[in-house]
Amino acid sequence: MAYLKDTLKSGDIRKLYLFYGNEDYLKDSCRYQVRAAVLNPGDTINVNVYDSDNLDLSSMIEQAGTLPFFAPHRLIIAKNTGFFKNKTGDALAAALPGIPAETVLVFTEEEVDRRTKLFRYAQKEGWVQDCSHLSGNELQAWILRYLARSGRQITGSAMQLFLQCIDDDMYGIVQEMEKLIAYTCGKDGIRREDVTAVCSLRPENRVFDLVDAIAAGDSARAVKLYRDLLAVREKPVRILSLISRQYNLILQVKELRDQGFDRGAIVQKTGMKDFVAGKCLKQASRYTLHEVQQSLELCVDTEEKIKTGFLEEQTAVEVLIASLTVGKEKS
Repeated sequence: MAYLKDTLKSGDIRKLYLFYGNEDYLKDSCRYQVRAAVLNPGDTINVNVYDSDNLDLSSMIEQAGTLPFFAPHRLIIAKNTGFFKNKTGDALAAALPGIPAETVLVFTEEEVDRRTKLFRYAQKEGWVQDCSHLSGNELQAWILRYLARSGRQITGSAMQLFLQCIDDDMYGIVQEMEKLIAYTCGKDGIRREDVTAVCSLRPENRVFDLVDAIAAGDSARAVKLYRDLLAVREKPVRILSLISRQYNLILQVKELRDQGFDRGAIVQKTGMKDFVAGKCLKQASRYTLHEVQQSLELCVDTEEKIKTGFLEEQTAVEVLIASLTVGKEKS
């Protein structure tokens, strides 16, 4: 994104920009940068916006061929058109060479097919940028830069805890960072206690601790963590789903590690965050493959007992936790 900003500042404006991927924050940021570079503030005459609700390719091509009104550029913004994953965009690709140089088209898409004519044109003549979720070191570097702009630094332990409190949505991450920035007004640094005071640990990460307690055979702590989740109004069936999900992650990681893959390769193959893979690897080391499979079978059996009314859901999950923990106490 910094490279895009520098290129736009230099006056290097392309005819076509494509920002694609699953991170809306990055796509929106890139689109705003292009808009700020090619339009004067408040110019609503020389911009046309299309999305899936008002998509009309003929109208788009017609507007793209219209010269700007007392301005250096006309801007066409198109969101989630699907033109880059099927042949619908071929007509636009064919029309682009004849569109005035003053016209700039900006597309934000979820998915693309690199084989389409429109994508190949964008690669050759325009600007293409992958705006997928950041992970690992990229995400941490972005968080550090964002906080630094507000005069904040964050300690290593605070960063690790913060990463456990957030999901992949960068808009959500920004919201949590703004809360931290406001809370630490007058300080130059963010510490672990600040994160604890401001950010809520996501249920998925509380379940990490619950499974840790189970793997250690600590039934008292496991039950306490379960009841803590109930206290913040997490439903027992949701907690059961998260426990099952965690054992599935452990199974994936264990199988890949047994095949000789290291942590970096596991992150790449599974799409997990780096710290998630690290925790799963630690948990996987406490189980045999058979034990993980048995744990998953217990989760499925518990779900069946709840669905058939054999056990009340809160009791059923507590019995599951006790059974999983006893299994580790005996191993």
